[in-house]
Amino acid sequence: VFESLFPEKLTLIDRAVWSTATGLIMGGTLFFLIGQVSWDATVTWPVLLVTALMGVRIIWRERHEWIALPGLLAQHPATWIALGSLALLTLSGMAALGGTIGHDGISYHLLGPMKWWQHGYIEVLPEHSHTAFPAIIEMWFAAARALGRIEAAGVLGVLFLGQILILIWRFSRELGATRNAAAWAIGIAATMPVIVSTSDDYFVDVPFAVFALLALRAAVGTPSCKTAVMTALFSGGCIGTKYTGLFVATITGLTLLWSYLAARISWRTFLGHALTFVAISLIIGLPCYVRNIVVIGTPIIPTPPSLSELWPALGWPPEI
Repeated sequence: VFESLFPEKLTLIDRAVWSTATGLIMGGTLFFLIGQVSWDATVTWPVLLVTALMGVRIIWRERHEWIALPGLLAQHPATWIALGSLALLTLSGMAALGGTIGHDGISYHLLGPMKWWQHGYIEVLPEHSHTAFPAIIEMWFAAARALGRIEAAGVLGVLFLGQILILIWRFSRELGATRNAAAWAIGIAATMPVIVSTSDDYFVDVPFAVFALLALRAAVGTPSCKTAVMTALFSGGCIGTKYTGLFVATITGLTLLWSYLAARISWRTFLGHALTFVAISLIIGLPCYVRNIVVIGTPIIPTPPSLSELWPALGWPPEI
């Protein structure tokens, strides 16, 4: 659906990253909106089936390139390191859930999905402020629970790690690295615990980084309406994944502004594209914040001191 908006001359694996990241954002947002009314397997199956069919259609259309891809990847030893990390992550992702409530992935990122499945809809729980946080990625964890087992969410880490490794390759090449140096950058990144472990431990930091990097990559593209739309989509994904996404969206918006000024685009064109950027990023990123205002009186919990008087949290202890 969004492929026509992607930058021109993307390689096969680049298009895969852009497509899957777009799917995560749009699917997570759709899940969140539907879940305000009802949340169970009957809600998740139709969305997942449509998404899967669209993915199969794209892969079938480009099947010859996909068939040739393994041979290309096998040409450099560093890619074998990356593939080995992905294989190990697949095995660990399918393992039974481990850890205690002190594990941030369990007490934060999986708590909401478990409670929402039990209660049958997406809600804010006063005893757990984490359930009021932005939740685009957590909605995919919730979808895994609604379909059967929460452990299925761990396999998503393979996708997250694959996306960030491909982006490391792409940014290395665009910043001037040789193919050999970019390949070793992937190999090194695939052995870094901070990247691999946060891909698999039910965290959202790696997909958040993917959205942020893609927003930046889109913002420095050729000034056009397509550029504004894709920058907005990924910026909105950041806003809907973590509170710090508000800062990322501000930075990517300023980067987009700089690109337009450097290209000396007319102010009329710039204003139209700027409004497009703001509108799309807010439509995608703000549903959780609007829900919070309606339900608890403030968009952000814990409420920053600068907002506590303007938007006091209703029914929450002052220390929250």
